[in-house]
Amino acid sequence: MPARLISFDDVKRVCDQIKKEGEQPTTLLVHKALGRGSFTTIQNFVKQWEMSGIALEPPVAANDEELSEEVVTESLDFIKQLHALAEREKQIEIARVQEEADQHVAAAQHKADEAAAFADEMHSKSEALNGELTLARQAQKEQSALIKELTKQVTQLQKMLEKQDKAVLSAHQNAEVLAIQKGELETSLKLANAEVDQVRKGRTLAEQHHKQLFSEMAQDHAKETRRLRDNYEKDVTHLNTVNQKLVAAAESKVVELERRLEQTQSEVTKKDQAIAGIYETLDQQRQQNSVLEKHNVQISAKLDKAVQENKQLKAANKKR
Repeated sequence: MPARLISFDDVKRVCDQIKKEGEQPTTLLVHKALGRGSFTTIQNFVKQWEMSGIALEPPVAANDEELSEEVVTESLDFIKQLHALAEREKQIEIARVQEEADQHVAAAQHKADEAAAFADEMHSKSEALNGELTLARQAQKEQSALIKELTKQVTQLQKMLEKQDKAVLSAHQNAEVLAIQKGELETSLKLANAEVDQVRKGRTLAEQHHKQLFSEMAQDHAKETRRLRDNYEKDVTHLNTVNQKLVAAAESKVVELERRLEQTQSEVTKKDQAIAGIYETLDQQRQQNSVLEKHNVQISAKLDKAVQENKQLKAANKKR
C-alpha cells in the first residue's frame, strides 16, 4: 500500500508542537519528527506555517486601552495585505522551487536513462564476452580431450613399438640361431663331402681291388662286386640326397627369416613415421591451446573490466 503524502496539516501539527517545546521549527526538525516526506515539500509547508502564524498573531493593545474601530480596521487591512503579499511571495517561491525541482528531476532522469542505456550496453557486452568465454572454454576442453586421446594413442603405439622391438630382437635371435644352424649344416656338409671323398677314394681303391679280384677271381667274385658297387652307389645317392635336403631346408629358413626381418623393419619404420606424425599433431594442438589460453586471458580481463564498470555504474545510480 503506497505511503500517504505529506499535507500542510501534518506539518502545521508538528510545527505547533515544536513551538510549544520552545524551539524554532526548521525543515530538518519537522522531517525528523514526521519520519518521511520530501525536504522541498516540508520546507514549503514550514514557510506557509510561518506566514500563517504572522497573519493570525493578534495585535498587542497598548496600556490595555481599547483601540478605535478605525485603527482596528486599518490594522486588519494591513495584516490582510501582508498576508496576501506573503501568500503571493510563497506561490512565486513554490513555483520557482518546483521549476528547479522539475529541471533537476529531468536532468537526473536523463542521466539515469543514459546510465541505464550504458548499463544495458555493458550487460550485452558482458553476455557476449561470457558467450565467447564459454566457447573458448569448450574449445579448450575439446582440445584437452583430443590431447588425452592422442597421448593414449601414443602410449599404445609405444607399447606396440616395444612389442615390435621385442619381435625384432626375437627375429635377430632366431636369425643368429639359424646362422648357427646353417654353420652346423655347412660343417655337416663339409663332413659329408669329406665322407664322399673318402668313399670315392675307397671306391677307387675298391675298383683297383676289384680289378685285382676280378683278375684273380673273375667268375667267383663277379656277383659280389656288382652287389658292393650297387650298395656303394646307393649310399652315395642317399648321402647326396640328404645333403641337398639339409642345405635346401637351411637356405629356405634363412630366406624366410630375412623376409620376416625386412617386414618387421618396414612395420617399425611405418610406426616411427606414425608416431612422428602424432607428435607433430600434438605440437600443433599445444600451440593452438597456447593461443586459446591467451585469448581466454584477454576475454577474462575484458569481462572483469566490464563487470567492474557495471558495478561502478550501479553504485553511481544508487548514489543519485
